[in-house]
Amino acid sequence: MGKSASKIQPQVMMDLVSITKYSEAELKQKYSEFLSFHPSGSMLESEYVTMYKLLFPKGDAEQFALLTFKNFDKNGDGTVDFKEFICALFVTSRGDIHQKLEWAFNLYDIDNNGSISRGECFEIIKAIHSMMDMQGETPDKITDKNLHPAGQERGWKGHQARVH
Repeated sequence: MGKSASKIQPQVMMDLVSITKYSEAELKQKYSEFLSFHPSGSMLESEYVTMYKLLFPKGDAEQFALLTFKNFDKNGDGTVDFKEFICALFVTSRGDIHQKLEWAFNLYDIDNNGSISRGECFEIIKAIHSMMDMQGETPDKITDKNLHPAGQERGWKGHQARVH
């Protein structure tokens, strides 16, 4: 998918239909919409942050957007092209439980070391707390309540757990 392409290349289309289970018509429509907002064919991190700020105007969505951007930018080039965007959108909206868990694990594993520490969990919870403009319990208390007693420094290793 070249920059500013007006059409999805046939091989890319076949790949996206196979990966996402969206129909060709759905993908063409989504691609057209994507290009209307991102004529270059890709979204910069700053544009992604702006999109999140529009979606969550009452809170501070910047930190959560920055954390999720890395999950969308699979090739690490600092932009999200249509293929990266639609694949992440598919996983988060239509993916099976294993795909969603892997996506969530990768979001929480901020340093990409294959495990989730209390600190990483806290960063995500803090970002969600700010984005949703939540009142009440602090992110620190929420993190401790949902992890280990007395805030033990244990994390989760890998994401190969079986889900039934």
